[in-house]
Parts: sequence; C-alpha cells; structure tokens
Amino acid sequence: MAEDAPESIFVGQFAGLKNAVTQERLKPEELASAPNVDIDNEGQVRRREGYREVARGSYHSLYTAPSGNTFAVSGGWLGRVMPDYDFQPIAPGGDRRMAYIEIDSTLYYCSPAVSGKLTPDFSAEPWGQIGGAAEWFSPVVNPTATLPEVNGKPLSPPPLGSHLTAINGRIYIAEGKTLWATELYLYDYVDRTKGFVQFDSEITGLAYSGDGIYVGTETGVWFLRGGLNNMERRIVVRSRHIPYSMLEVPGDYALVAGEPALQYRNAVMFMTEDGLIAGFNGGFCRNLTENEMIFPAALSAAPMFRKRDGINQYVVATETGGSPSANARIGDYVDAEIVRRP
Repeated sequence: MAEDAPESIFVGQFAGLKNAVTQERLKPEELASAPNVDIDNEGQVRRREGYREVARGSYHSLYTAPSGNTFAVSGGWLGRVMPDYDFQPIAPGGDRRMAYIEIDSTLYYCSPAVSGKLTPDFSAEPWGQIGGAAEWFSPVVNPTATLPEVNGKPLSPPPLGSHLTAINGRIYIAEGKTLWATELYLYDYVDRTKGFVQFDSEITGLAYSGDGIYVGTETGVWFLRGGLNNMERRIVVRSRHIPYSMLEVPGDYALVAGEPALQYRNAVMFMTEDGLIAGFNGGFCRNLTENEMIFPAALSAAPMFRKRDGINQYVVATETGGSPSANARIGDYVDAEIVRRP
C-alpha cells in the first residue's frame, strides 16, 4: 500500500528558477516562478523591494563611473544625473546609444554619431588633439635640412564607435567589424595603418578581464590577450553575443556555489543565445544558466550589476526578437512566483 504524501516539504535553500524541464520534473528547491522575491547568496528567499519614479523624461545610456558619478543621455544631451536625480546637461549626446570609459578621472565617450571627453571638472572637450585628417608624427621634434622627419607614422583622432574598454595603456574602440586601439598612453591618437584588429562579423560588446579583453560579436565571443602587435586571439564561446549585454563585474561576485575561491580582480558577464556567461582570466568561461533557463531570442540588452544586502545581481532588460512577444528580464529580478507542488 502506497504511503501517504507528506503534508509539507522542508526546503533549506532555493536553487532558483528553472524552465529547461517540465514543471513536474522540478526538484523541491527549484522554482517554476517567483514574482516579487529575491534569492540571496545563501539561497534564501525574501520579498523584493519596490520601486518609484524619480525623474520624468526619456533617458538612455545610463552609466555610473568608477568615480561614482552617473551619466546619461536625455533630450539629445549627455549630462550628469545628480544624487537628487536632477539632470544637468553638458554636451550634445544625440539619440544613438553611448559607450563610456573613465581613465584618471577623465570620462571618454562615443557613439556612432558623437564623441568627446569630460574633464574632472565636467568640461566637455573633443576626443582627439588633431583635426579630422591624419597627421604625420615623427620622433624628430624639430626637423632640419640635415635631420629630417624619420620613422614617423600617420596618427588620427579616435574614430566614432559603439563600444569601449581599456587595458594596458590603451583605449579600445569597436567600430563595426574593426577594433581600434589608441596609442600607448596617448588616448587622443590612433594609428590608422596598424592600430586595429579585424573581425569577421559585427562587434557587439567589449569588456576587460584581469588579463585580457572579451569581444562579443554576432557569431561568437573572443578573448584577446597580449600587446597590440602580438595579440593572442581565440574564440571562447561559439554562440551569438546579445549586443550591449557585456558588463565588467568584481571577479569573486561572478563565482557560483561550489567553485574554488579563485582570485579574480575582474570578471565579465554577458548574455548569449545559449545563456548567461561569466568570463574570467585567460578566457575561461562558465555558462551560469546551462540546463537551467531557456531565454527568448533578444536583439539587444541593457545590463547592470549590483551587490546589495547579501545579494549579487546581474540584471538585464532585453529587447526581444519576437519570441515571446514580451520583454524578458533575467537575473534575480526575473518575474517568477513561488508555487507549492506535491
């Protein structure tokens, strides 16, 4: 005779959402849905905090710099979002998505339409010390008839691009299928003859890890390491990178339960068509949602990462590709509902 089913099942920790199997195959700790709750780093569930509107208007390209200042584009202007959420316009920003990188308290920014830099006192300046045409630079500062310009090279202002990152004294700028690099510690100059790396498909994301650069493209994700002239390049994920989903995070925050406590200064998190990926030093990647979550096709994404009250959260809003029709949001903010199953 079959035993009676228990009235309740004790679950010490929750493993999170899972939709890769039918609901009747879920384990007790796996959730079919869980709206308005967060799961902390210990696997405990608690009610999610609410939200409120703090500013009216159309905003895009939000970015919080390492200095703590927050920037955005609103009404066609790039500006600061103040602690009281007041918006202070600084420079023309256009309507294209903006990329940023902050180095020594100077904010470099660009989109396919505009570029520039903000000084520590938030004054806007052109990004590039020379005009639009290439200029010949020679190690001979004051050439003469007997000592002419030698061993020079043509340098140009950095191009307009869609993505930015920096490593080893250079800013890297993605423009279409080309990854440009500024001159060593000379961020206003690009050598158009050899200061670039070419890819076979459109670049859709850039981020720095401890010892290299992750480059997302329409056909996969690459890891680049080494100096510009002898850079090692290899593919590490053979799946389409979701544009703009790539984000730098503290390395230890991206580790999952059960992993060894590896010391990573930086990690990179990004979405692909095969799930959410964490990338570490040396191009080592881990799929954090493999066999757990199946996400809808997405055209692009807007990510953020935060650590608050014992919860590490990678939060991303995606523009879907039509399947399903509604937008998807993943991370600890996924719409879900805790349900009790026999």
